[in-house]
Amino acid sequence: MFGSAFLAVVAAIFFHLSIIRQDIEFLILHLGVLYIAVFCAIIIVLSGHVKFTTAVVQTTGLAVVFNTTLMASVLAYRLFFHRIRKFPGPVGARVSKLWQVHKVWGNLQAYQLFDKAHKEYGDFVRIGMLQCAYRVFISSESNGTQFSRSVEI
Repeated sequence: MFGSAFLAVVAAIFFHLSIIRQDIEFLILHLGVLYIAVFCAIIIVLSGHVKFTTAVVQTTGLAVVFNTTLMASVLAYRLFFHRIRKFPGPVGARVSKLWQVHKVWGNLQAYQLFDKAHKEYGDFVRIGMLQCAYRVFISSESNGTQFSRSVEI
């Protein structure tokens, strides 16, 4: 079982490295179907050698190892190795889009969230896994205004 767990760890890291530059949101359905197909295929292959229930338990264990390794790899990459890692911002924003969803869920005023982040972190703020917001100051003769803009990198 140790050899299989090691292969699950290697597979998870390889999988993460292969999708780092992909826009995962558009692939999620395909990847889910592939995940289920591989899960079932492993059960079928193992059930030829052991009882079916044992095959299901072992495959579930491998899935847990794969998922845990994948999540650890993704978190480590987003926090320490991502190309926009040097931009300041909330840790939750570096890891997941759920941070922004959680913060604006009740009032749906994202601009207030960005304004608060700019006050805390400065003119350039990382507000998502692939997003930075920057604050621009525009002054005119009549009044000086400022606004924040979000860009995906």
